[in-house]
Amino acid sequence: MSPEEISEKLDLHCIAYNIPIPSLKVFSGRGLQVKWVFEVPKSAKHLPRWKALQQAISVVLTPFGSDTNALDASRVLRLEGTVHSKSLEVVRVLEPGKPVIKYDFTYLYTKFDAHNYIDIEKPKNPPKSKMHEIAEPTPQINPFRVIEGGKSNNPKGSKLNLIAKTKQSLSWSRLLDLRTLADLRGGVQEGQRMLFLFWTLNFMAMSFQVNAMNFWDEAQGVADRFFPNGDWEESALGTVFEKVCQQSRGEKIEFMGKSVTPLYTPRNSTLIRTFNITADEQKHMVTIIDDVEKAERAKSRMENIRRYKGMKKQENDAQTKPWIALGMSRRTYYRRKKEGKNTESFTPLILAFS
Repeated sequence: MSPEEISEKLDLHCIAYNIPIPSLKVFSGRGLQVKWVFEVPKSAKHLPRWKALQQAISVVLTPFGSDTNALDASRVLRLEGTVHSKSLEVVRVLEPGKPVIKYDFTYLYTKFDAHNYIDIEKPKNPPKSKMHEIAEPTPQINPFRVIEGGKSNNPKGSKLNLIAKTKQSLSWSRLLDLRTLADLRGGVQEGQRMLFLFWTLNFMAMSFQVNAMNFWDEAQGVADRFFPNGDWEESALGTVFEKVCQQSRGEKIEFMGKSVTPLYTPRNSTLIRTFNITADEQKHMVTIIDDVEKAERAKSRMENIRRYKGMKKQENDAQTKPWIALGMSRRTYYRRKKEGKNTESFTPLILAFS
């Protein structure tokens, strides 16, 4: 849709939800920047309420693919008349002759029900002691501790594949694993480019880095980075784009009696089989690993825990193979050991026949 069409739908959306329409709309070259102009007294106590209002507006505009990262107060916006470096579109104000509406902050805060997103206020600091009162010195407690080699000394804190992950963090880890795979192979192999682009965009959408508004631009950006000539087929991404649109509209699907995201949630075995990921390549990944690699990491992790507890590494006969140094067979060694005979020295009996 054109920016004007999106602007019209946005106004209808605001009217349907009985919320104020934006004071100003700017086409940034890739999307819309909508602004509510208001007046508020200069006071720090209004900042938490402003943040709550930002969160409330973002939730209301979720069907339009609102940027959940653009919620901080120090936000830099594009200027009218400048050119977007990627889309080469000129930044312009929609409906330039329309008067700018200036709202009362309390009115906006109430209409958007922003009180539901306000942070719990922290308790006020106790009053400072008077000058004639001698306050006891507060002991200085260092909340930090030295970490050798950038990792926690406690091996229990380094169990990367056992950290409880949300679907968003898991999708982000899988996205990073696919990028690592491409770097290990010196690029995406021929015949797997559209699969790589398909799953990359799916995981980007699962981690809320892609929405219906910027989907195709992000697809081109991924192709330019990982494909030699940047070529890709738009038709191959039709299904995942439709699911991204469903997620942007807030839709869910029923799966095994649960309401889940419409995007794809593959198993590790599916990704390993799809991209033919080898055991050596899995050693460089965090999430996309098979049961064998998982067991190896668990074994290494338990060994680190035993070393951390001060337990020494035990060596058994199967590892050291002492019968070789003694010049006897393995069977003879264990038989003599079972009978309680000396196994430290052994002179083999040599029979000569003539």
